[in-house]
Amino acid sequence: MKLGTVSAVSSSSITVGPLTCTVGAGSPSVAGFKVGDQAGIGCFNGVLFMIGVPPANAGAAAATGAPTNATVRFSKLVRQYTTLAKLHTRIVKTSKAHAKH
Repeated sequence: MKLGTVSAVSSSSITVGPLTCTVGAGSPSVAGFKVGDQAGIGCFNGVLFMIGVPPANAGAAAATGAPTNATVRFSKLVRQYTTLAKLHTRIVKTSKAHAKH
């Protein structure tokens, strides 16, 4: 997860700070974003799963390193998504293992 300035964007990827996410079939649209915009992005296995515009004060807080409410909510959402993705992977593996028997 990264909040910052969009430094590159195309139909296939978006970069905010040092984080580049590939735009996959299930990714949210990046059509409304351009280089220089402030944005928050989240990737899972390198694929964009979350994008948004931070609140107006997020840029100033990010510059000082202070977390904002948006940053905290975004971080919690990333952790929840990661937990769900891991659970999904375990379920798929278990289902495949049972299907072989």
